[in-house]
Amino acid sequence: MVANVIGDIALVLVVSSLLGALARRCGQPTVMGPMPVLAAIVRERGLAGTTAGEIATAVAATMDALAWLVLAGALIGTGQSGRFSWPVTLLLTVCFTAVMLLVVVTSRDNG
Repeated sequence: MVANVIGDIALVLVVSSLLGALARRCGQPTVMGPMPVLAAIVRERGLAGTTAGEIATAVAATMDALAWLVLAGALIGTGQSGRFSWPVTLLLTVCFTAVMLLVVVTSRDNG
């Protein structure tokens, strides 16, 4: 059991480093969205309730969020003006985040 968990963690680390190398060569958008794939792999391997599975899923979610933030920063750095002004964009972002958190919290409480 411990050998399987160590093997799974090693596999996740190897795949993550390969994806990182691919991202450096092909651009940032190639690594966005691995979270659902990793969650399916963790579930199929029976690691969903284990510490290793939770750590792998949390790291994938964090990396996914950071990748989107890097892309947003790159887009901001282009100097192109958007449809809305900065205050309106910030307000819309805060509202969207609040609604998404509300949906997640209420679905977690009901499920």
